[in-house]
Amino acid sequence: MISGPTGFGEKRIDSSVESRGDVRAQLIRVRGGQPEKARKSGWLPGPADAGVLLRVFALVACALVSFIGMSDLSAAADYRVRKSAQGLTFDIAITRNPPVLGHNEIRIEIKDAQGNPVLDAEVLVNYHMPPMPKMVPMNYTVPASLKGREYRAVMDFIMTGPWNIISSARVQGQWIRVAFSIDVR
Repeated sequence: MISGPTGFGEKRIDSSVESRGDVRAQLIRVRGGQPEKARKSGWLPGPADAGVLLRVFALVACALVSFIGMSDLSAAADYRVRKSAQGLTFDIAITRNPPVLGHNEIRIEIKDAQGNPVLDAEVLVNYHMPPMPKMVPMNYTVPASLKGREYRAVMDFIMTGPWNIISSARVQGQWIRVAFSIDVR
């Protein structure tokens, strides 16, 4: 048994561990986040430290849930647009809402007038920033490849501000285009 005075926010405990036939008191001392074994006595965080530890744990848990949630729940937070042209409907989703600097995946599902998916189109995505004085034009075109029932491509925005996106599909030899604008943050 170990006894004696304790300091503010600290709690003295009694513990014994059997080792090689001897009974020894081994306690772990926790100070400044670094555990170390004490010979005969040790200290544990007390009630005053529990609130701090609880807050740190809550912040870490929230950050972890947010990080995991971004990848798992991204479909719920997609930036979505539906456009129609020449009997086709384009359901467009950008994986970030609002779109941000860097890589943003665009998914395009094309349906005919009867609601059937169009799976044999050649699809291009053109994204450009409206012309600005004394600025080099920013105009990019990327092909979208078919994955499942949707066409996918990655847009790499290099600047914040307004961008125009034109999704073009060649269906039965004819190009069909839909356009919309976004604000990249």
